[in-house]
Amino acid sequence: MSRKKAINSIESIIKKLDGPNENPITPEKTEEYVYSLLNKIDAILPEWLYKYREGKQRDIDALKNMRLYLGSPEGFNDPTESMAYVDTDKLVRFALCMRNDSSIFASLNEDVENNYLDKRIELLNKSLSYIQENRKRVKICCLSEVIKSPLMWSHYAQDHKGFAIRYKTNMIDVPECGQCNETDFTFCHRQYKPIFPVVYKDTRYDASHVAFARTIHKEMEKDVAYNEYPFPLLTVLQKSKETSYEKSSII
Repeated sequence: MSRKKAINSIESIIKKLDGPNENPITPEKTEEYVYSLLNKIDAILPEWLYKYREGKQRDIDALKNMRLYLGSPEGFNDPTESMAYVDTDKLVRFALCMRNDSSIFASLNEDVENNYLDKRIELLNKSLSYIQENRKRVKICCLSEVIKSPLMWSHYAQDHKGFAIRYKTNMIDVPECGQCNETDFTFCHRQYKPIFPVVYKDTRYDASHVAFARTIHKEMEKDVAYNEYPFPLLTVLQKSKETSYEKSSII
């Protein structure tokens, strides 16, 4: 299988895992998807990945301590990093298509028609908040498959004044963190956590359906918190084709 076909296959499997969660897949099916995904990723990852460093003290410390640090996308140089696209028109259509006899409206007073509209507006706002709140929880580390890229040395190694570290792909390990313990998401419990290849697209990932479906699910299951959902993976992995020169992989 070519790399392009493998990436397309990886993207397809992630979409199945991300949701919409209206009819949750069985644990057995989830496991099947996960192992298929990991096998496809392992098949196309290069033997080595590189991390460019500016040469600041924190970079020296990371080198001395043999550490890779995960950071919040909110602090990255690209303000759209890991920012999901949410189509408000789609959210409105999702809300308007809900029948008044849906169980989510069961607690409303049937004699007050505006209650249904107010509830729909509430669901729209919560769908937007879900994406915004979960982005703050994301921690990632970007590495590159290339070492001889002048653009990479310029952008990430302080105009060629810094350095780069080479990591053997199958030796990179990310221990479980507090956030991982919040969910039983299968990826987090692998001995060597997955390194995902970036999916380069012309547009950002549209998470409208996922956001709305998970909001509905949370409304139906009052004891489910938003932070129990894994953040939609493609929101993190999908980047603009204009940055494809980075040939990135993400932990």
